[in-house]
Amino acid sequence: MTAPLSRTSALASRHTALGSDLEDWNGMGTAWSYATDPDAEHDAVRERAGMFDMSPLKKVFVRGPDAAATLDHLTTRDISKIASGSAAYLCVLTDAGGMADDAIVSNNGGDEWMIVHGSGDTMNTDLGSKFTSFV
Repeated sequence: MTAPLSRTSALASRHTALGSDLEDWNGMGTAWSYATDPDAEHDAVRERAGMFDMSPLKKVFVRGPDAAATLDHLTTRDISKIASGSAAYLCVLTDAGGMADDAIVSNNGGDEWMIVHGSGDTMNTDLGSKFTSFV
């Protein structure tokens, strides 16, 4: 990492202890690789378990009476089928109908939703102009 980062994962020290050089992803030091055999890591995840540090993902709240309609228009899911307190994996669409990013959308109840996405083009879509707050 060459530039100071704006956020730090609670797992950063563990990643470093395991031999990762943290690289910038969404303003947070993220483990991209370790000083171990990638094939052995792959096998370990497939045969036992693995963990992905979700801290660098962007969390955005979409609020208001048009929030569900906006998400329904700009994603590949029928948002009305996501019950309050539930979430769904989906794709965020570009204005031309292509895929901008994958994301998880949760229905927080009422007129509040949270969309969690990575570093794709989500913020460059029409949806980006509808976001009201970031975490």
